[in-house]
Amino acid sequence: MIVLVLCLLLAAIFAADLRRLWVPLGVLGFLTDADGTVIGVTPGLPADRYGIRLGDRVDETNTPPQFRPNVEQGIFVSSPGQRVTFALLHGGVRRMMTLVAAPQDADVLRKIFWVVNFIVALVFLASGAALVLLRPGAMTWGFFFYCLAFAPGAWDLFWGSPAPWNYISTLMFDTIQVAGEVGLLAFALLFAVAAPIGWRRKALVILPWLFVLLLAYWSWTFVQDYWVGGPPGELLFRVVLGLNAAVFLCAFGLFIDTYVRARGVDRQRIRWVIFGFGVSLAATYSAYLLEFYTAITSSVVNFLFLCNVLVPVTFGYAVIRHRIVDVSFVVSRALVYATLTTLLVVLFSLIDWFFSDYLRLTSLGTMAEVAAAVAVGIWFNALHRRIDTFIDVTFFRRRHAAERQLARDAAALHYSVSKNAIATALVAEPVRCLSLGSAALFRADAPGRYVREASEGWAATDATHLADADEHFLAQLKAENGPLSLDEAPLRTAALPLGTAQPTLALPIISRGELLAVALYGPHLHGEALDPDEIKCIAALAPGAAAAYDHLAVELMREKMDAMQRQLDTLQISGSPQTEPTG
Repeated sequence: MIVLVLCLLLAAIFAADLRRLWVPLGVLGFLTDADGTVIGVTPGLPADRYGIRLGDRVDETNTPPQFRPNVEQGIFVSSPGQRVTFALLHGGVRRMMTLVAAPQDADVLRKIFWVVNFIVALVFLASGAALVLLRPGAMTWGFFFYCLAFAPGAWDLFWGSPAPWNYISTLMFDTIQVAGEVGLLAFALLFAVAAPIGWRRKALVILPWLFVLLLAYWSWTFVQDYWVGGPPGELLFRVVLGLNAAVFLCAFGLFIDTYVRARGVDRQRIRWVIFGFGVSLAATYSAYLLEFYTAITSSVVNFLFLCNVLVPVTFGYAVIRHRIVDVSFVVSRALVYATLTTLLVVLFSLIDWFFSDYLRLTSLGTMAEVAAAVAVGIWFNALHRRIDTFIDVTFFRRRHAAERQLARDAAALHYSVSKNAIATALVAEPVRCLSLGSAALFRADAPGRYVREASEGWAATDATHLADADEHFLAQLKAENGPLSLDEAPLRTAALPLGTAQPTLALPIISRGELLAVALYGPHLHGEALDPDEIKCIAALAPGAAAAYDHLAVELMREKMDAMQRQLDTLQISGSPQTEPTG
């Protein structure tokens, strides 16, 4: 009930803010720092028309209480036409101002951002709720409160609402933020840790007190901002930003420490967490720097803020997913598609600039863009392959070398002349190239019977043949005629290896509709699952192996025929009539 109520409450707050898609919020047209000093005035809006200038200061003490949140750092009001009265110190003289809010200006891109922002916020809430309900514990509760606090939904409508709702929403926001920061530290302390000991255990004991201290400090800033006003409001606000940064950096350091100490599959899980949290952290603070210190467009800043969605996605994937893909695969694919997108954007931007801005030939520019689009469509696959190869060669050399070696093995299989050579290509080579935990080859020695012919990572006591109970599994393999995940179609054979040696992928070797052999492969040595590119490389071994087995069968049949021919010749010679000698 706690999870449901909190999620529904925040979802309702974020959904209510979407009202501005049709009914804009009201804006006064000026911005203040936490001391109340005016640091920005938008031309043409009410503040500019009534003579508010940079350096003026809002006098919170003499501003009516119901209007104090509306002038705190330039927050929105709930609707255009709303009157806001406040005290302003202008040139050392205090005067009472009453401004009528103007409609907030919003273009199409900003409205799209609001909708996407709402969707991302729902992803945060759903991820946090799913994790704590599936695996309840101190770690997942911490993650849940982090998702509540840092879901990027907007509170602007409630902050701009009339008193007392603006005060209530601000206090609620501050409480959830503090709970989220402490929850993040709890998650970082407990993730991939069997039992906290030493300094981690002591840190967990301190967290409730940290929550109390941070909430008390945030409450002090609330009183200073909304009731006292003036200095040291800006100093307190900067301390808040510093504390936030310290919490995030501390959590990131805890993840790094966990990664250094982790072993096996936990090490791969923590890589996902570090990747998602690191990208989110870098994007968030880059957005802050660009927003406050450069004139870059808001679209770039908004995109950087949306990168926060990586945190709940990667955290949830690392916790819930039984077998996880190596993060380097995702990074390589992201680099490939980012490079492709960048090249296409640059190409069409250059065409548009050259023909429309430089030559002033808009119609010719349109034709050039159409021609470029057709050319890109024709050569897109080739361009994708070349960029993919370049990225792998440049940044993922070991991965590229493994793929090339398996491609050579697949080509060489067509010329294999012994079952040992085929077994080496199907078992030993994938284990060596991809650092797998195990591989095994089961070959048919009678109809419906498959015996283990070769293996890596399997003990002598492990299964030596596939059980009769796997007849349906074998039929699925023949129907699939390609790699089959054992998570989707599990084996019923007993005595399979466990841990990183447990098979997760089956590869059928089929020729003329007959299942000649079955190759089983385990995950990587550190526990990460095979990614789609690696599965494709392994699958490429099957046609060559089938051809090699056909060749061996033909050779065996030829040897049998030769033996039978020799036997027949011998019988004919020994059975021919003897001729009588003539005298």
